[in-house]
Amino acid sequence: MQRLALVLLSLVFFIGCATLDHSLAKGWEYEKQGEYILAAHQYEGLLTTKPNEPKILYNTAIAYAKAAEYESALTYLRQLNVITHNSNLYYLQALGGVAAAADKIDEAIAAWELAIALDPLDKQSRAFLWDALQQLQRYEEAYEIALEAYKLKQYSKELLQLLGELHMRIEGKDSSDWALLAQEL
Repeated sequence: MQRLALVLLSLVFFIGCATLDHSLAKGWEYEKQGEYILAAHQYEGLLTTKPNEPKILYNTAIAYAKAAEYESALTYLRQLNVITHNSNLYYLQALGGVAAAADKIDEAIAAWELAIALDPLDKQSRAFLWDALQQLQRYEEAYEIALEAYKLKQYSKELLQLLGELHMRIEGKDSSDWALLAQEL
């Protein structure tokens, strides 16, 4: 009797996985065709049975983001980051990017700061962060973020030029030291 119960349980699990995979594949097909809202709805159907499944939450959010439905995308990305305790770099980067696209710069900055705290060598989040800070004319903060990249030996001509520009904005002084370093790269 136990053996029969185990076989039935295994069968139910297998069918459930196959259905999930099929539904995800259908969502991906919609995305390939540019039908992002249909893809999001497909993924949302899966969330009725697996409301906290990161893969489904992420796919739903990205489908909405591709459809420029940023508020819907943010809802899923926020939920995703709560259930993962802000411990996934890619989810934080996605939250930052979608928040920026939705013109929610403060939320984007917070997400990128969390991403950098999680992975200090994350060049992408760091670059988005200093760009956003510059747009808000928060030059001192942007300079500190860029200087931290320099201290982490993430040398590039662009970084050195940025440090020079920010140094000039903050101090009003010559930034030729940074320019000389940039020429050396």
